[in-house]
Amino acid sequence: MLMKVCKWRFPLYLTKNKALLAVEIVEDIIDRIKLEVPKEEIEQGFIIYAEFIGFLGDSGASNEKELPEGLTEWSKRMGGREASLRGRISEVVVLYPTIRVVFVEQLLKSA
Repeated sequence: MLMKVCKWRFPLYLTKNKALLAVEIVEDIIDRIKLEVPKEEIEQGFIIYAEFIGFLGDSGASNEKELPEGLTEWSKRMGGREASLRGRISEVVVLYPTIRVVFVEQLLKSA
C-alpha cells in the first residue's frame, strides 16, 4: 500500500511544482556552465523545463505504458529550437552532461 501511495505522490508533486523546479534547475545549470546566457534564453528555459517536468508528472501518474500525449512533438520542437539557436549541434551536446546531472540531482532532492 505504501508503494502505491508513494507512486502517486511524487508525480503529483512534480505537476504541482513544475514551475519552481524549472527555475531551480535552470539557475543551477547556469551556475555550473559558467557561460553568459541571455535573459530571453533563461526565461525560455524556465518554460521548457516546466513543460518537461509536467510531462514527467503526467507519465508518472498514469498507468499507461505510452509516452504522455504531446511529449514526442515537444521533443522535436525543442531539438529544432536548440539547433537553430546555437547553430551547431556539437555545441548543444557539450552541455548535456551538466544538464543531466543537475536535472537528476534536483529531482532526487525533491523526491
